[in-house]
Amino acid sequence: MPAKIVVIEDDQDIREVLQLYLEKEGYLVKLASTIEEGWSLIGSFIPDLVLLDVNLPDGNGFELADRYRSISTGSLIFITGLDSEGDRLEGFELGADDYITKPFIPREVLARVKVNLRRNNAIEQNNFEQLGDLTVYYDSKEVYKKGELIPLFVKEKNLLFYLLENKGRILSIDQIIDRVWGVDGVEDTKVVSVNISTLRRKLEDNPSKPVYIHTKRGYGYQFSM
Repeated sequence: MPAKIVVIEDDQDIREVLQLYLEKEGYLVKLASTIEEGWSLIGSFIPDLVLLDVNLPDGNGFELADRYRSISTGSLIFITGLDSEGDRLEGFELGADDYITKPFIPREVLARVKVNLRRNNAIEQNNFEQLGDLTVYYDSKEVYKKGELIPLFVKEKNLLFYLLENKGRILSIDQIIDRVWGVDGVEDTKVVSVNISTLRRKLEDNPSKPVYIHTKRGYGYQFSM
């Protein structure tokens, strides 16, 4: 799932430029121009990263940062015209991961966003499971085989993690279609077997004798060791 970012900035031009660059990279972006709007978005959108100005129409961004840190360990980057040493120190003392002063180059902001998202993801990447020679990371929806990342297309990934989240259960083809493709997604049920075969080629040492994904004839498919 793409990272979610909230931009809290009262300058419309800056908001729109940041949104353009961030969305071009595939991030989900929400915009706010005040502390009140930003706090509401933080509570409803649950961002992975917040880009926060300090001087806002209804208050001080440092105060919002303090409130944000009380509920989230997500990445926090200040973007502000305040460039004194004292301001920087206050920002970092409040838990900021980075501090960018205006004027800035949008590409630099984007680069810092990427670094901080990777860093935070590495810290939080503890929801994983070792299955044979596969390492499954549920938060980032990634699977490694013998330490190498397995490239998966969207439908393959959705199918695999649906099976993983139901380990030991036999899932019918109709259940799989409804979950992975949607009720009206496909009419030919062979699309499921095609994707299962592709997954086996990527996961299994010997796809003809699968260790992970098993066919239960007349019933469906099951992920089990």
